[in-house]
Amino acid sequence: MKCKLLDEIYDEVVIKYFEEALPKGTKNLWAINRCLNTHHFDTCCKLCKNILHELLKVINNHLDNKGYIEVLKIEEGKIIESGIMLDDEKIIEGYVLRILCYKHLSQLFVRLYIKSIRNKLILTLYGDLEEDTPWLINKVNPNKLKLHRS
Repeated sequence: MKCKLLDEIYDEVVIKYFEEALPKGTKNLWAINRCLNTHHFDTCCKLCKNILHELLKVINNHLDNKGYIEVLKIEEGKIIESGIMLDDEKIIEGYVLRILCYKHLSQLFVRLYIKSIRNKLILTLYGDLEEDTPWLINKVNPNKLKLHRS
């Protein structure tokens, strides 16, 4: 594993903000804060935004202007498991980050969600690392693309 961004996120964000997590050192990241009371939704949203800010700081430090970040805001999400929509579990809001690390030819996806599970709120953080990604190995030359102009 060349890219250590998920380990850096673990050290700087997971330890500070999450109650439970898988051990660091893999190409996956999973962390959770359990059972936040639904009456504390505003507090949970503030915490989520603080975590996003910390995530972006860690990511920017790692990339050192040699990378690319997309941040998508989620305002609602459904969870479908094995073709069955889960009625008692849904994404209330959150963020999906797609990161290209040019230094390590890696693509990462980091998801930060506020979820409702059986009417209790939880905060979750997921991360996946894909090394030697075709997005960075097989470079696309924009000048050779046939773009349609209107």
